[in-house]
Order: sequence, then structure tokens, then C-alpha cells
Amino acid sequence: MTKLIFYIIFIIVSTKSAFSQTGIITGRLILKTKLDSNLVPKNTYVLLNSKNKIDSTKVDENFLFKFTNLRSDTFWISFSPRSYPINEYYRIFLKDSESQHINIIYSLTCPYGESKICPVCKKDDKAIPIRYGLLAHKIGEEEEKYFPGGCIISECQPRWFCERDNMKF
Repeated sequence: MTKLIFYIIFIIVSTKSAFSQTGIITGRLILKTKLDSNLVPKNTYVLLNSKNKIDSTKVDENFLFKFTNLRSDTFWISFSPRSYPINEYYRIFLKDSESQHINIIYSLTCPYGESKICPVCKKDDKAIPIRYGLLAHKIGEEEEKYFPGGCIISECQPRWFCERDNMKF
């Protein structure tokens, strides 16, 4: 009889722990531009992926999101539409019954404009253009001063580099 009681308790405990999904991931989007404040709640979905779960939720009017009933796993968070300047993924390791909160800097619109004025020093005398892609110049031409931006060219990249503040904008 004691063996039977032991097996019943073992099955109940095993079943409960196997199906317990009490992990929570919450987050808040920190917006880069004020332009996004009206667009983000209406248009932004947070996507959650792991080997065992795929889910999504909409960002609320306070730029908050929440996923509940999660098992211990590694989760990847991304956004639709993607964030600028690049589509970033955030990796979260969640243990059983754990709650994690993350703040994510997010921009629905490209935060880089045409202005040559540095956002730090508020001057343009030390701002030089950023060039992307394969950079070549003709022999005998005077070379313009620039900051090398790298090989990858996308639709949203910083256009200027402030030599005084070591800042891309």
C-alpha cells in the first residue's frame, strides 16, 4: 500500500512539474524618436521564438509587452516591423518560474537625418561624411576626408561622424 501511495505522489509531482509553465518575460520599448510614440502602439508586434514555442503580442500604449506561461528555455525576441537601424534579436535565458524584465531601445522610423550638426556638441565644423561600401578614388584626385562606415549598405545608417565627440549620427 505504501508503494502505491508513493507512486501516486510521484506521478502527481512529476506531472505537475512537467506541465508547469510559470515563467514570465516582460519588457518596455524605449523609443529613440518622438515620431514613433503614436506609431509604435498601433503597429508593433513583439515576436518570441524558442525551440519549443513561437508567440507574439502587440505593444500596449505604454510601450509594454508581456509573455506568460513560459517553460525554462532560451528565447529570442524580435519585432515586426523591424527596428532601425538594424533588425536586432534579444536573447533571454529563462528558468522555470523565473520572471525577467528587459528594456529595449527601439525605433520604428530611421533615427538618422540629413543634418550635419552633431547632437552632442551642437556644431558642424568637425562633422565629416560617413562612406559605406567599396571605397575607391581615381589617381590624381584630391581625396575628401571621410569616416569609413563599412561594407554593408542599408536604408538606415548614420551619415555623419563628429571627430570631436567620436560620434556617428
